[in-house]
Amino acid sequence: VRLGGKGLLRDQPASLGKFGGAFVGGTLGGLNRKESFALASGMNARGSTEVIIATIGLSMGVLSQNLFSMIVTMAIVTTMAMPPMLRAALARLPLGKDEKARLEREELEEKGFVANLERLLLAVDESVNAKFAAHVAGLLAGARGLPITVLHVGPRAKHQEKKREDEQSHETAVKNAAKAAAEGEEEASRDVDVTTRARDKKAGDAVVDEAKKGFDLLVVGMDKVTGAKEGFDRKIEEVTAGFEGPLAIIVAKGNHLKQPASDGFKILVPVSGSAVSRRGAEIAIALARPRATSLGVMYVSTTRDKGVRRNSASVSLLKEEAILKDTVALAARYDVDVTTSLRASAAPEEAVLQEIRNSGADLVVMGVDRIQGDSLNFGSVADAVLRKSKVSVLLISNALSHIQASLGVGRQRAQG
Repeated sequence: VRLGGKGLLRDQPASLGKFGGAFVGGTLGGLNRKESFALASGMNARGSTEVIIATIGLSMGVLSQNLFSMIVTMAIVTTMAMPPMLRAALARLPLGKDEKARLEREELEEKGFVANLERLLLAVDESVNAKFAAHVAGLLAGARGLPITVLHVGPRAKHQEKKREDEQSHETAVKNAAKAAAEGEEEASRDVDVTTRARDKKAGDAVVDEAKKGFDLLVVGMDKVTGAKEGFDRKIEEVTAGFEGPLAIIVAKGNHLKQPASDGFKILVPVSGSAVSRRGAEIAIALARPRATSLGVMYVSTTRDKGVRRNSASVSLLKEEAILKDTVALAARYDVDVTTSLRASAAPEEAVLQEIRNSGADLVVMGVDRIQGDSLNFGSVADAVLRKSKVSVLLISNALSHIQASLGVGRQRAQG
């Protein structure tokens, strides 16, 4: 202790010199006094480097045992003193605009759907719609560097001579879109990991086998999506039946049939304030980011399963505007420009179709509820937009586990 005390006294000029040097350097570098004080507090600690050098000096006989003890004592004292000094210095610093925005964004992403995606499963055939789905999936994965498994479920997947050609086509589409989406992002320096597989059994069984490996979203792009009268085509039903996570069903129309990998979209996303509509908004924002794409957000009232209009009087204009503002604020955090519209008086499917015509959108992104039942069903509004829209449609659903949990809560409340 006596030697350490002497060392502490002898090393005070060195501590003051290091503290003062960091403080002056920070000030000259453009920091204010509080920021310079915080910088000096953090730089003043002496840790492993000093101890290592002192150990080498002792082993070479350059330092005496007394001097070595002084140096080690000083390293311990300054290292222990640095955390409370730095905390006190940082507590006096107001959050900068950029830092505040970063913290808000991180807090938002902890609860967000897109931010928590880790692996995507893309089920496609040989159609133009499949190429468009591959392009969209690549855009979603590119900005975050997410791995994608491309599963070929079309009839040609069983023919070896044609299988490789389709695999290369979809893999190229995914990688090109991912590269475009990653421009300006932290993940831009690395390629998206794309794994291709061709089914050797029924399409539904192939998806179930892949799903066991753990995927956060199933993206489906197949030639025929809707059934003859209502609902989805039998092949879509088969592919999605065994996947319990969120679904993304994609239908290419208009210009996207001629140019599946078109550069940029003009997106329209309907919102109603529900969690699933916000999920659709997140996907729309993720697709709009890479090319500063135009994004239109419209508020629509909700309906019951059979298209019966809910009482719109219960939703005030103030609440409707708040929902739009929330989506606009979400887009602003990612530097996406938004235009808003409000159509609460018309039936939701008619409101969406009318806004498509007025806005000139070429892609509609909708968050939809996956309704529990024997067949795949997203409700009457989604079905009407899917069939009547003349532009491409992307439907994002919730997971089956979410539906089952909601039903369980409903039963408990009813029994209570």
